[in-house]
Amino acid sequence: MGFWRAGVAITATIVGGCTVEAAGLFSVKPNVVLLVTDDQRHDTIGFLHPVLDTPNMDSLATAGVWFSNAFATTPICSASRATMLTGLHERTHDHGFGELIPLAMLEKSYPALLRGGGYVTGFIGKNGAELDEERQELLFDFFLQVDRSPYIEIREGVLIHATDYMAHKAVEFIADQSASQPFLLEVAFNAPHAEDNDPRQFIPPERFADLYQDIVHAQPPLSDPAFFDTLPIFLQEGLNRTRWFWRWTPELFDSMMSSYLAMVHGVDAAVGEILEAIDAHGFADNTVVILISDNGAFIGERGFAGKWLAYDPSIRIPLIVCDPRPGALRGQMVEELVLNLDLPETILDLAGIEAPAVMQGRSLAPLLRGEQPAWRIDTFLEHSWTRPPQAVIARHESLRTDHLKYIHYVDHGREELYDLSTDPDEGTNLAGDPEWMIELENLRNRTVELRKLYAGLVFEDGFESGDLTEWIVVR
Repeated sequence: MGFWRAGVAITATIVGGCTVEAAGLFSVKPNVVLLVTDDQRHDTIGFLHPVLDTPNMDSLATAGVWFSNAFATTPICSASRATMLTGLHERTHDHGFGELIPLAMLEKSYPALLRGGGYVTGFIGKNGAELDEERQELLFDFFLQVDRSPYIEIREGVLIHATDYMAHKAVEFIADQSASQPFLLEVAFNAPHAEDNDPRQFIPPERFADLYQDIVHAQPPLSDPAFFDTLPIFLQEGLNRTRWFWRWTPELFDSMMSSYLAMVHGVDAAVGEILEAIDAHGFADNTVVILISDNGAFIGERGFAGKWLAYDPSIRIPLIVCDPRPGALRGQMVEELVLNLDLPETILDLAGIEAPAVMQGRSLAPLLRGEQPAWRIDTFLEHSWTRPPQAVIARHESLRTDHLKYIHYVDHGREELYDLSTDPDEGTNLAGDPEWMIELENLRNRTVELRKLYAGLVFEDGFESGDLTEWIVVR
């Protein structure tokens, strides 16, 4: 039976208060299984949700580490997945839909470095980073793209949901591996992302379709139309509002919410299949399993659907790291501010491979060991694309600390400031309050500082790292 089946209770202690003996943690190169969900909110995990049942995600958390303050630096699937691949902010990798990441960047990405370090690398699922055949061959020994249009279709002669199909292919990949060579497998689920062109929007595997349909769900914060009426016109007329009419009107809300949860439940079932395969083939004691989402999602907050903006429902993500090896924490919650940006350096660190200095995140490995390193106190967030279809979404840059949020809509001259300690729903904009002017200026200046910093690295025909002295200090 796999180590994640131990049923250890999650403790609400902060890792900073724990001491764990780390001897032997990195003595053997581990296998790494990375599970990336799509548009999964941070709170759609069974142990955090009033009705959702996710026993396999829960078991990963109870056997590993739950990062309760994890965020996406850019809440758009393509940019976020490029960040998780390269360890670079959006304005550094400058990757958009339909565009190719420069090969110079990908040569320094974690799959390429793992492959160069002796790993077999595999990818199954959503090709959100727009990898063409040349890039696929650079990064992965095995690559299988699986799309969601439609979710349920005939694949290899069987009518099957994309989530189930990816699980079956992941099981096949694991069965083909040898104990003599470590492997990386990324399973990039399309779910629970909506199928935008289907009026049903959220389409779970058929066996789960009715699972939550009898439930009357609680309305989210700030969903009152009176709040929406206070928003500036550019937000009222943006894509977030357009898609609200597809999903979260009062008439649609309960049915859509039930289907969304059923999609998460379907992903959890797939996670269970993958964990069973890891166990059945003898890899459980040396396989690190990571679960993360590319971004969050609005479920009617502010009168919105989709993601894309800098509010917490959009940027906050689930993140679990379950390391079975000696010295790793079990059943702990870590409250430090961590990012999807940290994923590449973490995986490389766990594999004992040095990360390129140009990467802009931090390895989470010390936190997984219960150490108390000096840690970031803020993070830069953004959506900066001007290319379609992102041009219809308001560009923004922002700064988040553990208790404050600053947002600047760069094309509209609008600033917002929220005190998250008293206003976690971000309902009261303090940017015009005289008592907050000093704090506003400090956050504004820090945002500009980080914006300039992350735009200072250049990747063209070659690979340039620039002067990294300053950002190594501030990151």
